[in-house]
Amino acid sequence: MRLTIDTKNVDKLRGFKLAMGIEAVLLFLFYFVAPANVPLVCLLIVLINVIQLAATPLQWSMLSDVIDVEELRSGRRLSGIVFSTNLFAIKLGIAIGGALIGWLLAWGNYVGGAATQADAALEIIALLFTVLPGMLTLSLILIMYRYSLDDKKLALLNIAAPGHFPEPTTPDNLPRRADV
Repeated sequence: MRLTIDTKNVDKLRGFKLAMGIEAVLLFLFYFVAPANVPLVCLLIVLINVIQLAATPLQWSMLSDVIDVEELRSGRRLSGIVFSTNLFAIKLGIAIGGALIGWLLAWGNYVGGAATQADAALEIIALLFTVLPGMLTLSLILIMYRYSLDDKKLALLNIAAPGHFPEPTTPDNLPRRADV
């Protein structure tokens, strides 16, 4: 049996929010799964990561839409600034996240190399893998409500400035090399 999902009619903004919503729910559910239930733990990890991998191209595509709209508005193409700012934010988030993990583990009395950990440390570890990422994912959905470039608005902009936004690439409109 073959499973196919039609994504042609899914707005990328709505698709991104939906993916993040499903990911958040799975992360919250993950908190209640017993660590001894290894098959369910593995299944949830795979599902969460597949959803994240599916949403990542949508996020980068929305950045490209911002660049295109800004070029249409101002006449300047700011792709370098937009993408480098996004990468800086990712690096800053990794740095803050790493420090936060250390602080929370210290707060939970985690002892590195110990054969057993305090209950508070085990609870912090569980929260770091489940509830806290779920809360951050939900906050991302809230932040995305400020993003207004859905597919309908982009289509209207393409009508206002024909040819500015590239048409989707299909086998029929791919450039062809001349026969030599």
